[in-house]
Amino acid sequence: MRKFLKFLVLGSFLLCLSGCGEDSLKNSQVYTTVYPIEYLVNYLYGEESNVSSIYPKGADVETYELTDKQKENYSKGKLFVYNGLTSEKELAREFLNQNSDLLLIDVAYGLNYEYALEELWLSPNNFLMLAKNIRNNLVDYTTSTVTVEAIEQKYEEIEETLSFMDAELRSVATDAKKDGTSTLVVSSSKLAFLENYGFNVIVLNGDISEDSLKNAFDEGTYTDIYLCDTDEKTEFITSLEEDYEANIISVDTLYTLSDEEANNNENYLTIMRDFIDHIRNTTLG
Repeated sequence: MRKFLKFLVLGSFLLCLSGCGEDSLKNSQVYTTVYPIEYLVNYLYGEESNVSSIYPKGADVETYELTDKQKENYSKGKLFVYNGLTSEKELAREFLNQNSDLLLIDVAYGLNYEYALEELWLSPNNFLMLAKNIRNNLVDYTTSTVTVEAIEQKYEEIEETLSFMDAELRSVATDAKKDGTSTLVVSSSKLAFLENYGFNVIVLNGDISEDSLKNAFDEGTYTDIYLCDTDEKTEFITSLEEDYEANIISVDTLYTLSDEEANNNENYLTIMRDFIDHIRNTTLG
């Protein structure tokens, strides 16, 4: 009986060592790409590791190029989190060639987008799918049940928040339809995903004629234009603003967080809250 108890205690001890041991990724360097990915990794795992983006704050991600020295430094990290639907997959390949031990997470694995890349994080529902992919991979990589439980708890928190945002957008669209005010005039297809929430989206670089839009703004049918911060303010948009008093609403596409936003303690959730509030105010008043 005593021998059995010894084995039982020893087995429990070994089980605890395997499950309660220190996380193999703990305090490691994790690199990410665009801000929405950095935000999610930080939210889910930032307390266990050092998370930073390969892009400087306020950088133009579309034109920014890493130097060979930067690539060498970033490849020395423990984990690289990227979007495999973009050229970031080439960076992941380069980093892996320099460091065969590098762990990778493709946040967009199994996902796609309908109109433009930005909808992967500007749509709360899509952003939740990115969070789920990150959560699943982090859980696979970690060696500590304590850390797994912490990741799961953080995921449940962000899931609840994003699900509420998603439902809120749909509710605003439903109410706006009843009032006949569900039309949004936007600068590009980057915001066309809002059609999936129930809004009628007019894209300025689409097929609709400029004359009909001028008349609509002149008559007060439309009053606002959602202009993405990565889109050019064209002569036509300037004309609608100056000649027809169109109200320009700037939309932060969140590729990076500016120094000003960081200093003001803004983050993905606060910026998305402003975005949804603008939509609510312009459609429901």
